[in-house]
Amino acid sequence: MNRSDNPGVRLRRPSAIAAIVAVLIGASLVFPAGRHQWALSLFRQPSRFTTLAFKYAWLLPSSSTIRERIPLFFTITNEEGRATRYKYELRQVDPLGNTQTLSTASNVVTAGATWTVDTSVRPYCNLSPCRVEVVLPGHHENINFLVVLHAAARKAAPKAKRGHGG
Repeated sequence: MNRSDNPGVRLRRPSAIAAIVAVLIGASLVFPAGRHQWALSLFRQPSRFTTLAFKYAWLLPSSSTIRERIPLFFTITNEEGRATRYKYELRQVDPLGNTQTLSTASNVVTAGATWTVDTSVRPYCNLSPCRVEVVLPGHHENINFLVVLHAAARKAAPKAKRGHGG
């Protein structure tokens, strides 16, 4: 007798496998860790994050004069699901890694809101190019740009008037 002659043999194996799978799924739902894993697998989980971005990146200069004012516009968006206090630091970093803090500020941003920052920096790195960066301490976000700094042009001394006194 071959297998095709006995249809009951074919039906018992899938039924047994289905029963075992149902028992395993049921057992996994009994334990909290199992329910948690099912929830992670089946339902979209909220992601909590912060966004930091330059608002007008195309306006950032590639070269400037030492201590010349460079305007910065950036945004901090809170997607953490709760109000969060953000502190930003504006820093300059020279090619050797020497870092100087140029300014700091902080603000509480409500969940889902955006803090738009309009400020400026006056970088003075001794070596060029100088990296200007916006850092959020306590968060992994940072943004930066490079600027080549030039010495300020010296103004010519006024010429003495020549003439005859009298």
